[in-house]
Amino acid sequence: MTTKTRTPSNQAAAATAIRAELKAKFPGASFRVTSKGYSMGDHVNIDWMDGPTAKSVDDIVKKYQYGHFEVMNDIYEYSNHRGDIPQSKYVFTAREMSDKVRQELTAKLAEYWGLDMTDKQAVMSKTGRWPDQLVRIEFSDTAY
Repeated sequence: MTTKTRTPSNQAAAATAIRAELKAKFPGASFRVTSKGYSMGDHVNIDWMDGPTAKSVDDIVKKYQYGHFEVMNDIYEYSNHRGDIPQSKYVFTAREMSDKVRQELTAKLAEYWGLDMTDKQAVMSKTGRWPDQLVRIEFSDTAY
């Protein structure tokens, strides 16, 4: 009896390559990389908590996406096709903030602004932003 070796789909191969590259680049971070194929497309999802910024991850993984959806003409443009790596039609990234980091950032911003971050109106009056907005902006610019 012979065993057949299954060839992984393009999106599964891309997910494997992405997982390996992110692990090498950010050894302390934990990423969840999944892929899915469906009629007329496929995608790779990359999720992680805290860790590197979304921009630093996006800069690494954007090469794994074939192209982009062009809204004006309602078409997908294969503008990034590469023969040297596996690719997927879409590569999505989503970085989440842990409660611990949220608390640390809130305390840091409260000290910086000299404000009680629970007083939303005072924060808005002094900074022009709501407390949650300040925390999100700080989080997006900082790796943990």
